[in-house]
Amino acid sequence: ALEIREALDILRDHKRIRTGPAQRFKELVIYFAGLALHAAGMAETEEDGRAQAQGAITTGWAWKKAKDWFAAQGCESPLEE
Repeated sequence: ALEIREALDILRDHKRIRTGPAQRFKELVIYFAGLALHAAGMAETEEDGRAQAQGAITTGWAWKKAKDWFAAQGCESPLEE
């Protein structure tokens, strides 16, 4: 459950993720998202992919997309904001 909360906090760009293991987890999420975006041809370089991933988190797009995915799976109540 802790990992799920941390993942949701990352998608929401929660301010409490600034240090420690949660910050390291966030860095790994952005790193691997950057690799995936580059491998899929959606980013010219891995660095560009990481910048896109960070931007999606910062702008709230990642959280919006996650809520869309959860709703498509039948999640009836809104997730904690």
